[in-house]
Amino acid sequence: MAAILKFCFPCVVNLLLLFPSLILFCMDPDEASVIEDYESSLEDLTFNSKPLINVLTMLAEENRKHAVVIVKLIQRRIIKVC
Repeated sequence: MAAILKFCFPCVVNLLLLFPSLILFCMDPDEASVIEDYESSLEDLTFNSKPLINVLTMLAEENRKHAVVIVKLIQRRIIKVC
């Protein structure tokens, strides 16, 4: 399945928005751990907390290769709370 997902990257990004569990299915365990950590920290952001925003920023900077998925997590979170 991962080979198919790498073939059609724009389609995958849209699928990940619709089916977030695919994110973890398509990644190796280290990548999945990074995404789970980011998503967990993002869910903890329930008010304007500079320390938590700094943590999220650092996680994103350290994991730039996952930028597309991190952006999709942020987009999904914004849609959820609006």
